[in-house]
Amino acid sequence: FAPTDLEGAWLAVTATSEPAVNQAVKHAGDDRRIFVNAADDPANCSFTLMSGVRRSDIVVAVGTGGRSPSLATWLKGHGQGERGPE
Repeated sequence: FAPTDLEGAWLAVTATSEPAVNQAVKHAGDDRRIFVNAADDPANCSFTLMSGVRRSDIVVAVGTGGRSPSLATWLKGHGQGERGPE
């Protein structure tokens, strides 16, 4: 990763197993006012992604602040089974 990789971006996602790389992307994003999400590394995120269920005009979002993506996915699946008839 080089900070110049973010030129022209407004959002960046990093999904490495190297915390130092995720941190470098986050710092470069902060310097450039770019939103950064680091998959499974909430300390290096400026935003986290929600797990969502959409049913017609109803949208339910589940988030854990990036601390437990697997729990959010489980809750999403549980919610899909409990939402009633279409």
